[in-house]
Amino acid sequence: MTVLVFAEHDGTKIKSKTMATITAAASFSDEIHVLVLASERQSPALTEQAAVIAGVSQVICASADHFSCGLTEDLAAQIIEQMKRHTYSHILMSSSYLGKRVLPYLAGKLNLDCVSDCIVTENDGLGSDFFVRPVYASSLLVVEKITASPKLISIRASTFARAGKQAIPAPITIIPAAPKVSAVTRTAINKAEEVFGIAITRAKIVIGIGRGITKEELPLVEKLASILNAAIGATRAVVEEGLVSSSAMLGQTGKTIAPDLYIAIGISGAIQHLAGVKDSKVIVAINDDLQAPIFQVANYGIVGNAKVIIPQLISALEKTPEEVA
Repeated sequence: MTVLVFAEHDGTKIKSKTMATITAAASFSDEIHVLVLASERQSPALTEQAAVIAGVSQVICASADHFSCGLTEDLAAQIIEQMKRHTYSHILMSSSYLGKRVLPYLAGKLNLDCVSDCIVTENDGLGSDFFVRPVYASSLLVVEKITASPKLISIRASTFARAGKQAIPAPITIIPAAPKVSAVTRTAINKAEEVFGIAITRAKIVIGIGRGITKEELPLVEKLASILNAAIGATRAVVEEGLVSSSAMLGQTGKTIAPDLYIAIGISGAIQHLAGVKDSKVIVAINDDLQAPIFQVANYGIVGNAKVIIPQLISALEKTPEEVA
């Protein structure tokens, strides 16, 4: 039984989402193939990175400039070609924007079962797999059982540990690129997901801001983030007001994060927002409303006005050890 993992990358680096997906793949088999699709210029570095990810038994690479555009039809066509070369029990991607496009397209094209956004993957040892995925903004968990093969699965990367490195690189196989099938031509713009300088999905500390933060208070939040080396995220309401870009939105229709520390400032804690941050290891809530739902999930809570609390935090963090003593 062999599992195929689609490698997501930014043109220079394999994304951490792929490492988490490989961890999930290991629950099904110890024979894991990683498919790297990139331009001829990008492929050498990316295949070398994929080969040293722990658990990978083989890297398959196809190079063509049209892969850089990330169009669904072209990526799916290459996956289908690889499925003709080798029999796979599972095909996995992260539940990223890319995974949400490619896997359902494949499912429709090949009439296969597809389960999205899984947070738990298990095999019963009898040929059936169980997948747990959240629904209704993570207020309910659904368990799905699939017996048919191959299974198309997307993984919520934040719930799985990232695979480490292996000492001996996996062998690399170069295969011909499938012809471009998409009628669409687009220029790929590699837009980083960084807001205020730090990638929000990779940051160990994230500060989230809600309606309680105004435009005038945003510089204070930025200063606090700078001191903590933190990324800044926001609720949908803040994004719609134009305070931050949509790439910073956290929640059910935004990004899902799992930092070591999440500081929610001026956020009431609607279920749609909590769906994107609930996997944070520690949550600190700052809100002047004692009844705000965010306090029900927070590990630590501070009741007070952000205008007052943030400067106090900045002052405390800027103190030298001698001043603290």
